[in-house]
Amino acid sequence: MTRAGRPMTAPPYPCGVCKRASAGFAFCAPQSQTPPVFFCSMLCSEVWMVAHRKKIELTRDEATAALAGGKDAGAFLEQLGRTDLAQLSRVEWAEFCGRLTRGYLEELQRQADAQVPF
Repeated sequence: MTRAGRPMTAPPYPCGVCKRASAGFAFCAPQSQTPPVFFCSMLCSEVWMVAHRKKIELTRDEATAALAGGKDAGAFLEQLGRTDLAQLSRVEWAEFCGRLTRGYLEELQRQADAQVPF
């Protein structure tokens, strides 16, 4: 506390994107030795995450699930007889994305169910 009775605060860290003062948003990679990155807004945190997305690797289970989702979505493309995603209609694109996502999530659920002992 200061003599005036106000709490002492450290100056905010600069935003990792625009260098403005940070405002309570931060990212720290799990099990990383690098210091956290601070942000002034959710927008800046999203910009940073997109720019650094390649540094976040899938776990083994997530990679297996991604392949399962890809297999399901690929089977849909084979059923249509197409390989060029740009040629899909809106309805076909939605179905492709749905199958990819459902396949991923269902595989993660299958893995979790196999690990639960009860």
